[in-house]
This record gives sequence, structure tokens and C-alpha cells, in this order.
Amino acid sequence: GANEAPPAILSVFLGDRLTTILETLAEGKTVEDVKDEVIQTGVTVLPAVKRDNTDRNRTSPFAFTGNKIEFRAVGSSQSLAMPMTYLNVAAAEALDAMTVMLEERLAAGAERDAALLGVVRDVYREIRQIVFNGDNYTGEWVEEAERRGLPNLKDTPDALAVLESDDTGAFLEEYGVFRRHELLARHRISLEQYSRHLKVEAIQMVRMAKTGVIPAALDYQKAFADAVEAAARLGVTTDEQKAEFAHYVDAVNAAFRGLNAVRRALRDNPDEDEGTTAEARHLTDELIPAMDELRAGCDAVERRMDSMLWPFPTYHQMLFQ
Repeated sequence: GANEAPPAILSVFLGDRLTTILETLAEGKTVEDVKDEVIQTGVTVLPAVKRDNTDRNRTSPFAFTGNKIEFRAVGSSQSLAMPMTYLNVAAAEALDAMTVMLEERLAAGAERDAALLGVVRDVYREIRQIVFNGDNYTGEWVEEAERRGLPNLKDTPDALAVLESDDTGAFLEEYGVFRRHELLARHRISLEQYSRHLKVEAIQMVRMAKTGVIPAALDYQKAFADAVEAAARLGVTTDEQKAEFAHYVDAVNAAFRGLNAVRRALRDNPDEDEGTTAEARHLTDELIPAMDELRAGCDAVERRMDSMLWPFPTYHQMLFQ
């Protein structure tokens, strides 16, 4: 997640109608019937059309969609098994806690419906900071979430560190899902998978740049220089041509710098640390930025050189051919 559908901050979209009901309960007021909204079409001859009360906010990790809550934060290549495990345990814990709260109220002589509403009110007051009905992609929400105290785990090592926490271990042990050593084993395996995937991608990236992009770029650079020189002999050289060639040279140099940065990031990461938090942190903080630098340099070269000489399918070809 974190870049698209949805971001890394976990929040819940309830919609205006359900939020109004719960906020009214939380304030200790009587909930009145919330009327359905009608779409104003501006055409008097058409019958009234009720506004759909389901979710139209596709940026929320958890979204109420009229008759259910959808969880949308599972990665595209991720198995559903572990997210469903954690969600089921969380639901079980919440139901246990609310059952205790309800039984205490009933034992104190409260009427059943009043006791139920009281439990809903108290629970909502406790967790209302996770409710957000706006655009989860905005920078304003990131700042607001920080003020609310919501975690924003921006990368894999930070997210996986949750598996090491005592609270997580106790939470899963209590319900007989995982013992502590089983959870730590999954943490280690996940770190190892993350690190290996990154290193495989980086090594392949270096190979593509070293044997494909850079040689093609240098060949085109020579051809470009020869063309500019020939044009100069004919007296048609322009400042625009020179500037374009300078930009191209800068792009090639950027690709070289990115290539060397990736090499350094890989070289400075010994294999004996494989599968550790330290290795994952190093790859996240050093290797990924180096790969981004190489990617930016190669993209700059691709935009400026003859597509017939580019050694790989261009973006245009992949998108439109």
C-alpha cells in the first residue's frame, strides 16, 4: 500500500449517515431518524431519486459500504491468509470486550436496549479517532492522523516490527493463534523475503543498465555528437541543438551515478546479516533511493534518445502498441 488504494494509515470510513448516528450517541443525545438524502436533478418531471448511502470513498482502508465493512489494504501480491487471521482475532477480542461491558450493565439492572446503546456509545468514544470520511491521499490527512496519534508505518521494516512487539505477541497468544516463537519466526521469514526480493531486483536492474541502457546511450551519444558536428560544418548548428545534447549528456551521467549508487548499496550490505531488521533497514534507506536514482537517470535517457536504439520496450510501446 501507501501509494495507491489505500495509504498506510489505517482508518475507517463510515459515511455521513452512520457517523452522524454514532456521534450523536457519543454526545449522549437521542438519535433521531436520519432521513435519506434525495439527489437534486433539477428536472421536475422525473421522480425523486434517493442518494446512495454506500461508500464512494475509494481511498479508505476500511470502508462501510451499506451492509458490510470492506478491508482494502491487502497488497496485490499478498496472500489473504495472514490479514484475515489478524482481522478475525481483532474481531474476536472486540466482541469479547463488548460482551463483558454488556454483561456488567445487565448485571447492574440496565434494560437490554439501553445497555446495548451504552456499550456502542462507550466503544465509539474510545475509537472515534480512527474514523475519517475524507480523502486519505491528502497531506492534510497525514498531519491530522499524526495529531490523532494514528501510526503511519511508511515502509516494510517498520510494518514488520509490529510482529516483534510484546503487545502483538500477547494479543495473539491469548487467543491461541500464535505462540511467541512462531510469530518471531514469521517476522524473520518476512524480513528475509523482503530483503531477497529487493536484492534480486537491484541486481537485475544493474545488469539491465550495465549491458543495455548505458551501451545504447553511449552509442547514441556518439551519433548525436557526430550529427551536431556535421551540422556545424554546414553552418546550421543552433543553440537549441547544443542545449539538447547537454541535457542528454546530463541524463547519461545521472544513469551512471545511479548505477554506481546501487552497486555501493549492494556492496555495503553483507550477506551474513540476511533476514535481520538491520539488513532490511539498510536496503530500505540506502538501496531503494539508489535504485530510484538509477531509474530516474535511465528514464531521462529514454526520453531523449532514438527509440529504435533503445534496448527495451519503451513506455509508449508498452502502453499503446
